Amino acid sequence: SGNVNLSGFDVTAISAASAPATQASNIVFSNIAHSTLTTSWTNGNGAGRVIVINAVNSFTNLADGANPTANLAYSGSGEQVIYNGTSGNGPLTITNLLANTTYYFKGYEYCSPDKVYKNNGAEENLKTAVGSNFITTTPANFGPFCNDAAQSINVAYTPTGTFTGTFGVQLSDATGNFPP
Repeated sequence: SGNVNLSGFDVTAISAASAPATQASNIVFSNIAHSTLTTSWTNGNGAGRVIVINAVNSFTNLADGANPTANLAYSGSGEQVIYNGTSGNGPLTITNLLANTTYYFKGYEYCSPDKVYKNNGAEENLKTAVGSNFITTTPANFGPFCNDAAQSINVAYTPTGTFTGTFGVQLSDATGNFPP
């Protein structure tokens, strides 16, 4: 008991890590298809970040110290981490998306080594993407097409974006098979 004299030692106060000041932001999308999309973002000033996707506009704050596993194949429902890392800002290609569905994204910047997350500021880093570059068709029966007689079929669709692909139609034989 009593006082201890520690002459010759320097004492440095160590404070707990705090959350970063600047959140990940500017989440952008490209290559949007019926089941995939590519995303990238602007990093904040943390040591790393977690990017989460959800099919509804609802996110649970990350607990400090959490180290969630990322998976680029969306499970189909709920929140899912698609990125957890310190390097880069995409691009990432997310798969297993449903066509004509709105997806919500949120970034969480963190400081290391304790992974202290910046959970507030959701409005500045929440974006949506809709995978809707597809054409829905309904099987139709025409014919019969006999003896190489000329026939015509009109195909109509209403584009909801820019069509930059190839559109093709193939007719099956009477049994439903597609000849070579």
